[in-house]
Amino acid sequence: MDDVIRAYLDGMLKTVLARMSPVRNVTSCIALFAFSGLTAGVAVAVFLPRYDVGAGLMLPAHSPYSAAYLVRMTREDNPGVRIDAYRRSIGFSATGTLSGADRAVGAAIRQVIALNDGKYKRTEPGLAMRQQNEGVYGLFGFLAGLGTALGLLMPPRSRVTATACADSPTSSVDFMLASRLA
Repeated sequence: MDDVIRAYLDGMLKTVLARMSPVRNVTSCIALFAFSGLTAGVAVAVFLPRYDVGAGLMLPAHSPYSAAYLVRMTREDNPGVRIDAYRRSIGFSATGTLSGADRAVGAAIRQVIALNDGKYKRTEPGLAMRQQNEGVYGLFGFLAGLGTALGLLMPPRSRVTATACADSPTSSVDFMLASRLA
């Protein structure tokens, strides 16, 4: 019974493939690659999320240094952390994985407190928000899949230029020059 079903399905598959035109095969392959890229892009956004982490620090009224000065001193030492000064408060924000961004913001806060001789009024707790990048990553994946399909299925034309005919008077000159150079 299984052999009969397998033979029937094989025959149907051969019939369907024989009736499909080559253009339809290419189009379906392009659509398959594009959809696979879209799916991969959305999966990356869902399974590897990115977060925006922010926190703040309030300086005391008689702080040894101004907030602007402390920001200038620490901004270059903390790549990936945005540090902004507002009168007596300093804002910190970073983007990345939840643990990585939180570590970077915490290190920047500790460095500012150390530069201010350990004096601060209070720290404002951080807020972590998940970025909604599914659409952007999906679009990039779709475009990557589309480009891959077009590159594999429709390779560029040969860039070899046409050569002169053997009967042409310039072909013998080119041949003589090439033989002397070699």
